[in-house]
Amino acid sequence: MVRFGSKIVYPTDPEDVWGNINKVGNAELAARLGSIVSYDRRGNVVFLENFESPILHWQTEESEAGFDIALTKEWARTSSQSCRLTAGAGAGGAAVIDLLFGALYAGKLGIEATFTLTTATKEVRLILDWFDGTHRYDSLISYNNLLNKFYYMDYQEHAIYLPDVIKLENTYKTWHTMKYVVDTATGKYVRLMINNNTIDMTDIGVYITTPPVISPILVSAIGHYSDHSLTKSIYVDNIIITQNEP
Repeated sequence: MVRFGSKIVYPTDPEDVWGNINKVGNAELAARLGSIVSYDRRGNVVFLENFESPILHWQTEESEAGFDIALTKEWARTSSQSCRLTAGAGAGGAAVIDLLFGALYAGKLGIEATFTLTTATKEVRLILDWFDGTHRYDSLISYNNLLNKFYYMDYQEHAIYLPDVIKLENTYKTWHTMKYVVDTATGKYVRLMINNNTIDMTDIGVYITTPPVISPILVSAIGHYSDHSLTKSIYVDNIIITQNEP
């Protein structure tokens, strides 16, 4: 918007190849200027992680020999670094990073991450848990690379597979973006997005327990799991936490 005297003018970009006039909003402008918020522009961003810092800001959890979690310049979705998750050798190999926040306002929250796979990957799990001071709410969505399916943890702590078969490329360091939204006011999932797929999860409850008293917090995590006899690595980049999701 530009003001000329008493008149307001809305400048536009040149027409596209179909003759449509392009109007660039703030979200699109930010994406064009290099923001990592480019996959799904909905929600208000409360946390961004592109792993460009000289230190890793996340807690780490690993299992089995040969595990490793480190910042790396080997491969990155944007800028110059990502986080490499190397699951240990043998059954139960895992590499997980997690981060804790003070509680956010109740409502619809989103968690998004971009990651690669290898042929030896068993699962990549994305987690968003929250504590309200009385109850603990656990949400988890995982991609099973062996079955080419996603599953979620339901209100009985069971792994429930979604019917859609979605094969994600697991070679050539291909980047995939996954985002899901939960409603902390109702304790239910809302939707799952993976690349060009959107799956409605309305009215599916998350797992709720009553733990020892703990202050309200939010826990986010992403993990790489594999039962392969050798160590195996994936890369993770551009993790985003949002609130006020539609």
